[in-house]
Amino acid sequence: MRAVFLMCAGLLAGIGPAQGETVQPATPIDRPFPDYPSAAGTAEGYVKLHFTIGKDGHVADTAVTESNPPGLFDAAAIAGVRQWTFRPRLVDGKTAVQDASIIIRFKPPANPQPVWLNPDAPLYPREAFKARLEGKVTVGFDITSAGSTGNVHIIDATPPGVFDSEAVYDVKERIYQPAVVDGQPQAIPGQTTVIEYRLADAKIRPRPTHSPKPIYPTAAEYAHAIGFCAMDLSIADDGSVSKAIIEQAFPRGVFEESCMSAVRRWRFETPAELGAPVAQHIKYMFSFRIMGDREADAHYLKPGQWIELEYTLSAEGRPKDIKVSGQSQPDLPTDKAVEQMRKMKFAPIFENGVAVERQHLKIRIS
Repeated sequence: MRAVFLMCAGLLAGIGPAQGETVQPATPIDRPFPDYPSAAGTAEGYVKLHFTIGKDGHVADTAVTESNPPGLFDAAAIAGVRQWTFRPRLVDGKTAVQDASIIIRFKPPANPQPVWLNPDAPLYPREAFKARLEGKVTVGFDITSAGSTGNVHIIDATPPGVFDSEAVYDVKERIYQPAVVDGQPQAIPGQTTVIEYRLADAKIRPRPTHSPKPIYPTAAEYAHAIGFCAMDLSIADDGSVSKAIIEQAFPRGVFEESCMSAVRRWRFETPAELGAPVAQHIKYMFSFRIMGDREADAHYLKPGQWIELEYTLSAEGRPKDIKVSGQSQPDLPTDKAVEQMRKMKFAPIFENGVAVERQHLKIRIS
């Protein structure tokens, strides 16, 4: 993604020529547009920079003199300008330093490109590795407003059917930064990706040899709470879990402890047991759902729908003063979202070792 930049008062010479001197100002050779930072969403702004053009034509001493919004585009502007090169300023035929200033204006591209937040190498199907097969798969998918993937399907595969399942699994595990338009997250349909499988890079998904399931927390079950934990597991050479990271969890502070307690006791196949290289990092998604009639009542939103709630979290971790602050479309069952929120319990917020009440918190139920 690129910015657009405008020259402000041209390149300004820091010291005017002395009487009788012949001066030729610095002239641009290469000025690539600075990248539009993905963290800016769809914001617009500008950065005014002061810098010097050295005797070798390279930029130095870059400094921000003004920016709006403050700090949002500063790093991108500085990084971009530092790549610029010039024909240096000449004074009586000799190269000289020149001061310069410029305004760079940033505008989001017409079609923001999705940013993949958890990239990882695809894992190799076992049977394909044993048969020494290589190939590639083109996968189509949609990105939901929450940043997850949906409608994952195979467009083309070479050879057919060999890598399809692993490619679909890989895309389903992806998380993208949601596209924001006018302050609202938007779905991005019609995406494609090409996944290549090469034996030289092969890593096989190890199967757990011992995998106790997380226990449904009693308080969460009593409250009819549903949710998930997305985890990244590091596997040691002996098959044990050396490190477990919770990448995402909903609701916060409800299911994390149960998941961590379970995976610490897991054991996986080792390269010696499998006779092939295995992945040292794998991702697992644990879903917690109420079965039977409770489950049907809990799933009141369709894929892509969301309800945003604002609330106060008490020192005991109980939400109160709950109100609807936004929704993906009108006529959603917001009363169910509020009722679900009332039954939840979260990890308290601590300040200086003391649990405190915190107002104006927001959560999105999807």
